[in-house]
Amino acid sequence: MTIKRIRILLALFLVSLSVALLSAGFSYAQESGLGYSEAPFALIENISEATGETPFKAIQAASADDEEIFQDKLVEQGSYALLSLTFNDIGVSAVARQNADGQWQFVCRAGGLMQPEELEQRCGVPAATAAQLYADFLNTPATR
Repeated sequence: MTIKRIRILLALFLVSLSVALLSAGFSYAQESGLGYSEAPFALIENISEATGETPFKAIQAASADDEEIFQDKLVEQGSYALLSLTFNDIGVSAVARQNADGQWQFVCRAGGLMQPEELEQRCGVPAATAAQLYADFLNTPATR
């Protein structure tokens, strides 16, 4: 009887520890707003080096592998850009932010189109900017 209780307590402890570690990692990703990737493609190790002259080039620079990437749509609002891309035939949305030096920095990407709340929570986009990016995105025709 006591062995069974000890096993249950140990299992609960391990589950609690796992949840705490996952929560801490997610919290860091939210605070930094840099490097979130839900897409099934690897990011480069030092994501702060993922910059480019355009939002699309910054997204390309973030990819660790040689995926075939096409830009389908791009909208900009302030210093943020929301892109829809096709990575090896998989639809992805991504966010880039323009730095003070004019270079674009990869921020995050996710499968499908991110909603304003996701742009805010996952990518650190201010709420008003996220809402405007999303609205502009819906009203802009695809470029490809």
